[in-house]
Amino acid sequence: SKGCVWFLIGLVCGLLIDTRPQLVFMALIPILIHPKQYRLFPLALAAAFLAFFPQMLMWKMTFGSWLVNPQAILSHGRFFHTPAVWQVLFSPLHGLFLWHPILLIATLGLFLLLKNPAHRKIALLFLALFAVQIVLNGAGADWWAGWSFGNRRFCDVIPLLAFGLAYLFTKVKLLPACAVLACLWNAMLFLAWQHTLQPMDALTIQAVIPWIK
Repeated sequence: SKGCVWFLIGLVCGLLIDTRPQLVFMALIPILIHPKQYRLFPLALAAAFLAFFPQMLMWKMTFGSWLVNPQAILSHGRFFHTPAVWQVLFSPLHGLFLWHPILLIATLGLFLLLKNPAHRKIALLFLALFAVQIVLNGAGADWWAGWSFGNRRFCDVIPLLAFGLAYLFTKVKLLPACAVLACLWNAMLFLAWQHTLQPMDALTIQAVIPWIK
């Protein structure tokens, strides 16, 4: 039944917020896609609260508050002071598009999808949610995501960007070759990263591939 479906949607949304609170915005996807089923939204909200409550309880026991912004704590009050929007996308220090160029291609695909009347709303929604994640991920003091290969905090938007990449595959004949080159770049970077002695919280493309200036 629709009630069971929305209950499961709520549970999934609650678990998403458990993993990273900023993913609360992802809950807008089913709501905006199916606005006419608004009578079932309270059921989904109750399920989301049920899934999220253990996290709230842990925060209360640890920090003394039911709702906590972990990034604000790690940023020592500097969270959202000056979001590093450009850096989080293009910096050699784990910039999303520089380290994972396939995602830049996918983003371009979402913009092209805006021209398709049948999919314009979903493309606009996904781009808006991606933009929110860019700002939030750039707002932390460690916007480069610390010890990770690339910027791990964007892993949650990959399903959204996949729509743009899939659309491009149907429209651009040379895209498979471009995608292969982008994946080879990632593979080369990963192999070089494996052999570097640089500390990962200061890892740049220049550190692992010295001949790139």
